[in-house]
Amino acid sequence: MPYTELQSYFMVRDGVVLGNMLNYTTTVKRDHRVVSHMQIDFCKGCRYLFVHPWDAASPLDTNGLVQIGNESSAQSLRTVLSLNTDCFTKYDGCRSVADLLPTVWKQTSEMKIACTLQNDRGLVQKPTNWP
Repeated sequence: MPYTELQSYFMVRDGVVLGNMLNYTTTVKRDHRVVSHMQIDFCKGCRYLFVHPWDAASPLDTNGLVQIGNESSAQSLRTVLSLNTDCFTKYDGCRSVADLLPTVWKQTSEMKIACTLQNDRGLVQKPTNWP
């Protein structure tokens, strides 16, 4: 029977929290799991948003990663953290990162994973200090 779980990890150095990683995992088959990783970095001036996969050609069983700086816009933070909580109770479970985090990924008619956010090779928002 498919199931879904949510885990949260904090990265700490010298007593300072540097970030948080949320792993939203669904079991697709008995021996196969798909994970949507959402990482929030806590740093001064961090306003970037990075997504992988970022194109429209990834297989359905692809894991996903979204990394965002804590000073990104409120809308960007909502987008990254808008987990599909229906996966916890859905009878047949969720099958892909598009199901887990539909604000970032979708399933295409070609049965691939595609990023829903406009981006340039994964970088959605350039950090303010980048050219």
